[in-house]
Amino acid sequence: VLIVVEAATKSGTLHTANFALEQGRTVCAVPGNITNLQSAGCNQLLKQGATLITSAQDVLLELGLVEGAATAQTQLVFGDTPEEEAILELLRSGIRDGFELQQRSGLDAAMFNQTLTMLELRAIVRPLGANQWSLQ
Repeated sequence: VLIVVEAATKSGTLHTANFALEQGRTVCAVPGNITNLQSAGCNQLLKQGATLITSAQDVLLELGLVEGAATAQTQLVFGDTPEEEAILELLRSGIRDGFELQQRSGLDAAMFNQTLTMLELRAIVRPLGANQWSLQ
C-alpha cells in the first residue's frame, strides 16, 4: 500500500504512485486544499481513483489491521456470468491492467467495459487509477 500525503502535479511522488500501480499495489491519497500546489498531485490521484484517506482508521482498514476488515486477498467472490468470472479469475491471478484484462478475457471491448462496470457497481472490483483494477 502506498499512501501519498502531499505531492505537486509534477513531483516524483506521482511517478512512484504509477510504479506502485504497475506492481499491483493499492494507492491511497490524503486530499488537500485545492488552492495549494503541493496538494494538486494528491487531488489528481483521487480523481483517478486512488483510495481516499481521511483518518488513521482509513489507514488501518486499508492495511487490514482492524479486526473484521476484509482485504481483496481474503474475500472470495464469484461472478454471476461467465464474463464476470473470466475477469475475476484474471484479477485473482494478479493481473491489474485494464487493457491486459480485456485482452486475456477474450471479451470484445464493449462487453468487457459493460461487465467491468457491473462488477464495479456491485462493489466487487474497484479502480486504482491509470486503468488499473483490483478486487474490492
